Amino acid sequence: MAATAILERGGLTIVDYRCAARLRERPVVERHAAYSLSYVRKGSFGYRYRGAAFELVAGSILLGAPGDEYTCTHDHVCGDECLSIQLAPELVDALGASPTLWRAGALPPLAELVVAAERTQAAVEGRTDAAADELALTFAARFAERASGAKRAPFTARARDRRRAIEAALWLDDHVHEPIDLHDAAAAAGLSAFHFLRLFTAVVGATPHQYL
Repeated sequence: MAATAILERGGLTIVDYRCAARLRERPVVERHAAYSLSYVRKGSFGYRYRGAAFELVAGSILLGAPGDEYTCTHDHVCGDECLSIQLAPELVDALGASPTLWRAGALPPLAELVVAAERTQAAVEGRTDAAADELALTFAARFAERASGAKRAPFTARARDRRRAIEAALWLDDHVHEPIDLHDAAAAAGLSAFHFLRLFTAVVGATPHQYL
């Protein structure tokens, strides 16, 4: 398995996985290191997790929680590719999602999640001006909403929120010539990356990356 870390910042890791396993090769027991949300971009494979078996195809979502063991099998085809969004516990908390959602094992291809995942993939490949970290967190938030069945209430900015967003915009203006990412801006505002992204976008009407 070839794994390329695209981004590692503030509890968020984006990894490109390309499997080189041969057809019907004996599976190896592996262990999830974080809350994992992996989009199957290409291929098909079996996923054995927490006593359940799943057959994943392009567009499926593979899920996992830190410390849990799993195996992948290749009984039909090989050469699959996945884009994996891995979250630290504090980011899962910021999403307001129950950690048990990540223990569901897998989800079939769902249009809403495929679109969010493909937008993240486009950012990773540099095919869009959007930032990969922002889109990865948006993808994770969409998954949490879809898996829980609880629609997130529209964000209503209070006076304090508006002040924070404007102060953040001014901070971005002052640091525009520096290599700033979402984690830097969120840390300067004293917020988690997800909460900062949500607040800033609601007040300013653009993501921090788009603002820059």
